[in-house]
Amino acid sequence: MSQKYSFTLAMYSLRTTTPGSTEDLIRMRKSIQSKDEKIQQLERMVNDLRKTLGDETERRKSTLATITDTFEAQIDRLRDENYEKELLINELRTERDKYAAMVDKNSGDEALSRMEEIRQKIQERKKKGRLGVTAGGLSEHARTSSGSMMQQSLHRRSSSGSSFDPVPTAPMPYNMFKNATNNKQNGGSYG
Repeated sequence: MSQKYSFTLAMYSLRTTTPGSTEDLIRMRKSIQSKDEKIQQLERMVNDLRKTLGDETERRKSTLATITDTFEAQIDRLRDENYEKELLINELRTERDKYAAMVDKNSGDEALSRMEEIRQKIQERKKKGRLGVTAGGLSEHARTSSGSMMQQSLHRRSSSGSSFDPVPTAPMPYNMFKNATNNKQNGGSYG
């Protein structure tokens, strides 16, 4: 029953009682008073709980907002760090590619340079091969004991040790050799 209805019922019963039942009336008033006090106490408790709940809700909202802000700040910081790291990675990759291209170019240049050196050495050997016949022919150079090249006078020899005069397929001017006098002593010169 509601509070007003019980209070109205109690008042009605007070009016309808006979004067001999004043004890009943006093007892009922005390009962109503204690119930009213209980109701007021419960209302105060409900108000206190509402206030506490409101305060706790606000505190939690504030804490949650702070935590959210902290997490958002951390997320932003991590995004910035990630972006910086990605920039650094891209920069390092670009630098690596640049160095790799330089190495490829240098190794290509070195290979070309080495091939050119080999080609020149082959041409020099071919040229020297024309001037000095190996296996006992004419020789314009000799090697020292250390293996370095040494200039030597031009001489003709055969495998038997006797001198010979090779027959050139085309006239060869022997005066292009450094020591033409040695050639004249060994049998004359062409040219």
